[in-house]
Amino acid sequence: MAELNNFYALLIGVDRYEPNPYYKDLKGQRHGALTYWMIDTLTSSTSVLTYKSLYNRVKGMIQSEFPQQLPMLIGDSDRLVFGDRRQYKPYTVVVIDVAEDGTAITLDAGLAAGLTSGTRFAIYPVEVNDFSDKTKQIAIAELTDDIEADKSKAKILSRLKTKSNLVLQQSSLNSRQSLS
Repeated sequence: MAELNNFYALLIGVDRYEPNPYYKDLKGQRHGALTYWMIDTLTSSTSVLTYKSLYNRVKGMIQSEFPQQLPMLIGDSDRLVFGDRRQYKPYTVVVIDVAEDGTAITLDAGLAAGLTSGTRFAIYPVEVNDFSDKTKQIAIAELTDDIEADKSKAKILSRLKTKSNLVLQQSSLNSRQSLS
């Protein structure tokens, strides 16, 4: 079965034990949350998407509205959406919630991913693929002591420009190094 992973990517909205959430759009129409955010991502993206980058945005948007919902991605996540090529993208962490005042975020990773208090992340728009270009950073965030097994909280060291379309790239900085 492992060799089949190179031939497909499967995005699943709900587990058989989870309720199927519906998202109401601005017109009051109900849509399946996975379908709504997948179409929104595909139509609003300004860059080529891999299934992993599509999944990261969709998962973040769904979990910001329905925290109990956990979409899954199975298969070749580096494949281009609707394509037959692959594009490697460095490991990233999804922002699953942003505080109303924009001073804190919740990340979809925690102790199980090896995160510790003081770890810093650079925040980029989801369509950015080149994390070496610091001019595209939206903000810098630093993990607080509120770290669980699968999620963590971070304070924003510089203000967010947008509440959605966020992806994080773990920074090589630690709490004792400067950002200059």
